[in-house]
Amino acid sequence: MIKHAKNVIYRLAPAITSFLALILTIHVNSSSGCFILYQPKASVDLDEFKKIK
Repeated sequence: MIKHAKNVIYRLAPAITSFLALILTIHVNSSSGCFILYQPKASVDLDEFKKIK
């Protein structure tokens, strides 16, 4: 019984890992994931160094 359970866990582990990595990648690259981070306003002095104006 325990051997069968371990076998099932070892078969499902790569699929679960891939699924969680996909969810993490989507969340990190979405705009909704950034609202939690503190993003202070840049001062006007730094405008000359911006790549996109």
